[in-house]
Amino acid sequence: MIVRKMKLIDLEIVNEKFFFGKGLDGNTLKSDFIYVAEDKKEIKGILFADATKTGTSILFAIEVLKEYRKNGIAQKMMNRFESDAMKKGINVVMTFYNNIERIEAFYKKFNYEIGTNLNTACKMLM
Repeated sequence: MIVRKMKLIDLEIVNEKFFFGKGLDGNTLKSDFIYVAEDKKEIKGILFADATKTGTSILFAIEVLKEYRKNGIAQKMMNRFESDAMKKGINVVMTFYNNIERIEAFYKKFNYEIGTNLNTACKMLM
């Protein structure tokens, strides 16, 4: 399993197979942190984050295809993202997630502080 920067050639598969991949395009690839987890030339996970001008990064999406979950793929992508973010001088990572115990447990494993009283709403504009 390798975690690498997403390439233009990956977009068709990412748009088709991943909920959070829908709408990613060539402009998205200019993001500071956009990765795929690949094994045997098959994309099994994506992570998309970007940096702000203030030294913060927003983690927009991390997704692993259902049939490959619980294999450490998300962890490998988070490790790569956090390592690259520190190298670029990022000092804070912020993310929004659905209030589901297993998702919260995932972020706690990476020592993220869990906020309170935060709801988000999302809409695909496509």
